[in-house]
Amino acid sequence: MQTQDSDVTFVRDPDLPEVEARFSHYRQQVFRKHMHEAYGISLVQQGITDFWCDGQTRAIGPGSIALINPGQVHACNPRPNRALTYRMFYIEPALMAEIAHDVFGTDNPPRFAAPVTQDPELWKGFTELFELMTSPSDKLEKRVCLYDTLSRVVAEHTTGRAPPAPDDDASDLMQTARARLLEGIAQSVSLEELAAPVNLS
Repeated sequence: MQTQDSDVTFVRDPDLPEVEARFSHYRQQVFRKHMHEAYGISLVQQGITDFWCDGQTRAIGPGSIALINPGQVHACNPRPNRALTYRMFYIEPALMAEIAHDVFGTDNPPRFAAPVTQDPELWKGFTELFELMTSPSDKLEKRVCLYDTLSRVVAEHTTGRAPPAPDDDASDLMQTARARLLEGIAQSVSLEELAAPVNLS
């Protein structure tokens, strides 16, 4: 639901059909408890919000990242008479499952381990992704940024997965997959093709 004194912009990029982004600025309560079919990742840029999730209310502010699983009931609203500005990303579950398979070799859908985190590198990745989606950018650059950022969020912030390989091996697998993506600069490279060279298909 939207109220007055708000600014909302949805961003869709045909090169990234699995992702929808949204810029939001509110001064009043706008959402009751609700859920989404997609994964939700929110970067709080300004203000304090009372973020309700998993039966708890947490006060989160600039630099915080909210991580919301598909079907997880939540609410996120500004405090009275204070503005809230944030960027939201909705990620298709099928893409997250494919990323989890590439990173860990598991067919289990990933689930976020905690609803709130502080991760400067993840913040940087999603900020870059939003900028690429809102300006003239190369398709490969956008897809590499998406792949790298989602690989980090899956590797560092999800649970309920198969045990990862030792650190060195896991790093080698991710680097091999990323190199395969970069080799395909002149063509479209599927996630299945990325998995094949590292025996994860």
